[in-house]
Amino acid sequence: MIILFAHGSPDPRHRAAVADMAQQVARVLAPTERVQVAYLQHHGPTLLDAVAGLPGQSGPPPSGFTPAPRVWVLPLLLSDGVHVTEDVPAAVVAAGLARPDLDWRLLPTLPPATLTLTVLALLPPRDRGAAGRPRGVVGVVAGSSRPTALTAFEALAAALRPADVELVIANGPGPGVGAAADLLAALGADDVTVVPLMFADGVLVARAAAAAANLGLPSTAPLGTTVECAEALAAWAAAHVRRDTSESRRRVSAEVDAAP
Repeated sequence: MIILFAHGSPDPRHRAAVADMAQQVARVLAPTERVQVAYLQHHGPTLLDAVAGLPGQSGPPPSGFTPAPRVWVLPLLLSDGVHVTEDVPAAVVAAGLARPDLDWRLLPTLPPATLTLTVLALLPPRDRGAAGRPRGVVGVVAGSSRPTALTAFEALAAALRPADVELVIANGPGPGVGAAADLLAALGADDVTVVPLMFADGVLVARAAAAAANLGLPSTAPLGTTVECAEALAAWAAAHVRRDTSESRRRVSAEVDAAP
């Protein structure tokens, strides 16, 4: 089972958007992996709710080795802030203590650079009159006070430049949106668009859209509304699951060969 572990939001649009995205990811991964959704804050289902239907194993193991059902948790977070470094790992550890009969695995967060095609898919058609100047994108992230939380977005900016797109990050949907737009203008970018670099709709996406409207700039839907995003998530999860499974098989084979 793969659990897409989203942040959660008091805005009901968030849950609906995450559910839609999870269905797209499940279609890509079917029938290899089952996909569930859980949330870190605001509402459920929790990680334990998501695995409630998985059969467990209580008491001593039966004769012959039966591996525990494996659960991979993929955080739907991009900024490398406190949620990624502390809150999500703590939630997975707590779930493991509550359900030790399951083999819990925390997957690394999706690198922003893998969403290059997703960002390009969200952008409106280019104004032909702006040919020769890079297109500007204000990438609005959820925001973090951690100094290195936004470092990974530098690789996304580099990946977009060959497509003639210049990306500047706004750390949260506040005054930083205007500052990022000003920097893009100074860099010679044109056709500036505000793109919420978030997986699902909600309060922060609405604030990003409002900030864009106040500046007279167009804004897009969040990343998770595109097929490209679902494909990127599915490919990232599948690659790590395959590698993890292969390594586990090699380890078990080595242990069996070494047994007296």
